[in-house]
Amino acid sequence: MDIQPFQIVTVLVFLAILLATQLLLKRLRTAGGLPSSVKRMEVLQNLSVGPKERLLLVRVDGSDFLVGVSRHGPLTLQPLTPSSTEVTYG
Repeated sequence: MDIQPFQIVTVLVFLAILLATQLLLKRLRTAGGLPSSVKRMEVLQNLSVGPKERLLLVRVDGSDFLVGVSRHGPLTLQPLTPSSTEVTYG
């Protein structure tokens, strides 16, 4: 089975089109032309309280939640309000 010159050219043209499409999409995404993914959830803090238990402070759509995680699964302990996150001493 011989490889013909037009087959090599066809593969090279196909690869060039793929590369150009990738670069175009990347440029549109960074220029604001396409919406980037929006982070709706993030883990603010992670505290280990045992060998398989953790407390997580999680922010979802601007609201903070205290979540307990154990080997039995996650458990939302308390939604936090801005006043409940303030620490008072004395």
